[in-house]
Parts: sequence; structure tokens; C-alpha cells
Amino acid sequence: MNSNKFIDKDKIRNNFATLALKLDKQRHISSIKEGFMLAIPATIIGGIFLILAQPPVDPSRIAPTNIFFQFLLAWKAWAVKNTAILMLPYNLTMGLLGIYAVIGISYSLAKKCQLDPINSAISSLIVFLVVSVTYKDGNIVTTNLGSVGIFSAIIIGLLTTEIAKFLKDKNVMIRLPEQVPPMVAAPFELLIPLGVNVALFMSINGLLSLGGTSIPNLVATIIRPLLVASGSLWMILFFTFLARFLWFFGIHGDSVVNSVLTPIVMANLTQNAAAIAAGQKPSAIFAGYFINIFGAWCMLPALVLALLIFSKSVHLKTLVKLALIPDIFNINEPSTFGIPIVANMNLVVPYILIPMVNVSIAYFATLAGLIGKFYIQSPFTTPAIIGAFLGTMDWKASVLYALLFVLDFLIWIPFIKNYDNILLERESNNAVSNKTIDIVSE
Repeated sequence: MNSNKFIDKDKIRNNFATLALKLDKQRHISSIKEGFMLAIPATIIGGIFLILAQPPVDPSRIAPTNIFFQFLLAWKAWAVKNTAILMLPYNLTMGLLGIYAVIGISYSLAKKCQLDPINSAISSLIVFLVVSVTYKDGNIVTTNLGSVGIFSAIIIGLLTTEIAKFLKDKNVMIRLPEQVPPMVAAPFELLIPLGVNVALFMSINGLLSLGGTSIPNLVATIIRPLLVASGSLWMILFFTFLARFLWFFGIHGDSVVNSVLTPIVMANLTQNAAAIAAGQKPSAIFAGYFINIFGAWCMLPALVLALLIFSKSVHLKTLVKLALIPDIFNINEPSTFGIPIVANMNLVVPYILIPMVNVSIAYFATLAGLIGKFYIQSPFTTPAIIGAFLGTMDWKASVLYALLFVLDFLIWIPFIKNYDNILLERESNNAVSNKTIDIVSE
């Protein structure tokens, strides 16, 4: 074998980065991700009211022996008395998540397709309501508008917008004279795409009804194995590994992975919230920010703290001052690119393995009932130790986070010291070189 032959690592890295970026920027995938981002405020508001309506306290297990327990019991009594009022915002936010998803996805895709985003969102919403809303005993049933209908909302949001684009490209639309104001012309331009979409999806839904099902129920049945698989440790480990692996190549791993994961974890989160609202136990482990809080949002702040205490090189001491505050609020780019972790063989092993160890421990702790499951969506900039509590309403989740943080900190120490010594030697050599240049120039 010719020893001069070698693997072109830069070429492999560039090709891999190009592929991942194309996947992340693919218009349908990015529209799904952006659509759910638009729905996040609704999930946060709904989660707040669900907390108010379902206090994390069991009156049969505590007595009013101190002020804190008295507060919890009073909160519980107040919540029971006002359940109907408190649950209304929850039912109209997280309970209708499919509506917000179909609006957001269609709106985002329409902008990429050079369509009117408002018209597209309205059209997709109408189609979604037509195929999802059912009647029972004269009452409207909204079950398909929540967690059950999330994936049908994705499909309808994408397909109705693409159909509208196809009709526009083929000039199949009502065009009024240019003298007509755009505000007046826009509703007429919507008529044919809306009519085609409604007729198409109603026809499909009608055929499915002959078999006793509907579009939302059929999609939910097809997707159910994926949701079940998402609860496995292997699936969680795979996505944890993939995100860190992509980051090592300088690709925004969380963004790429979230393009696929967001519908899954949001569906699981909504399902867990619905169980809590019904007085039942949630079932999905892989929900909300589980993988983030116990993964990168634990590992990277521990890394920054280790740098703060043990680093001696000018580079790392300067970097940690810039990265400390952002990392507390889950903004990790300064540390990822500043240390750097990207393409750094000295840190790649702990960078990939630590979050995998973390989520494994958190998975088994959740499975054993030691900590609660995520059912609340907190803002992503919430410090992770607080987010662990807010997401589960279980103080033990924050304790687990703290224990994992200490573990991560200890694992990082030898790697940080080794990398710091390399930088110190490099800085020393640079100083000697600069001094030599100064002497020669004199």
C-alpha cells in the first residue's frame, strides 16, 4: 500500500457538511421546524395554566405542618374550585396544537414558494378543520385538533401549500385586472386553490370513512410505531450522538436533528400534558426538552465551569469570560466555536460521550419513576436546572440535573487540563518566536 495515500478529511468533512446543510435547508423540513417554532408560545402559555390547574401536590400525602405545605394545600383547593376556568386556556392552546402547527407550517412554506402566506395558512387551516372536526351527540369533538392531529396537520400544511403552488405555476387561478387593489384581489385568488384542496381532502376523508377511519386517525395509526420507538433508549442515544457528531464538523447539530425530532417530542409533550390534565400518569419519556436539558445543556455549562477553574492559557481564560453567561441560558455557540470544540480531537470523546451517558442515566431514572416526565414547555433560555423542574414539576429532576452536572464536571477535568497544557505550550512557543523576531528586527 502506498504510504502517500491518505484520506482527504477536509473533503469528507465538506461533503458531509454540505449534505447536512441541504437537509436542514430543505424547504419542507425547514418549514416543519419553523412552523412548530411559531407554535411554541401557545405551548408555553398552555403549560403555565396546566401547572396552575394541576398543582404538584397530593393532599392525601402531606399535612399543613408548615407554611410551604399550607401554601400547596391552599393552591390545590383553589385549583380544584377553579378547574374549569384554568383549563380553558390550556384546552385552547396545547389542546389545539394541530391548528397552530398547520398554520405555522403552511405560512412558512408559502413564503418559500412565493405564495401569499396568510392566504395559504387560511386555506390549510380550513382543510385541516374540515377533515379533523367530528360531531357526536350534536357536539363538536376536537380530539383530532390536539396531539392526535399533529402529524396530519404537518401533511395537510405541506400538501395544500404545494397544491396551491402547482395551480399558481399552471396559472389555474382567478386573476382580476391590475387596477383592482391587491387587498380585494387576494381573496379571489384563494378561491380555486381552496376549492381544489377542500374537494380533494374531503373526498379522501370520505373514502376513508367507509372503512371507519379518517385522515387524522389513519396518519396517527401509521405514526404510532414511530412514537413508540422514540421512547426507546436507543433512539434517544442515536439522536444525542448525531447532534454532537454534527457539531464536531461545525454543523448546527441541534438545528438539523430538531428538523426531525420537533414533531415527535411535541406530540409526546402534548400527550403527556393531556394525561396530566385528565388526572392520569404521562407515558412518554422522550418529550419536551428532555434530551437538551440532560444532554448538552448540562454537559456544556459543566465544561465552562471546568475551564473557569482549571484553565491557565490566555485563550481559554479569555473565552470562558465570554461563554459563561450565554451557557447558563443554553446558548452554547460561544463555547462550541470559541474553545473550539469544532474539529478538536482533544475534546471530541467527552463531547460526544458525556451527553449520551447523561441521557442514559436520566432515561432509567425516569423509567424507574425516580423523576417525573416532561409535560410542560418552558422557554428554551430558561437555565436548565430550573427548566428540569418546570418541565416535569418534579424537584427531583433538578436534583438529578445537579448530580449529572457534577459528574460531567469531573469527567471534563483531565481533558481540559490536557488541552490547556497544549495551548500553554503553543502560546509559549509563539511568545518565543515573537521575541526572536523582535531581536532580529533590532
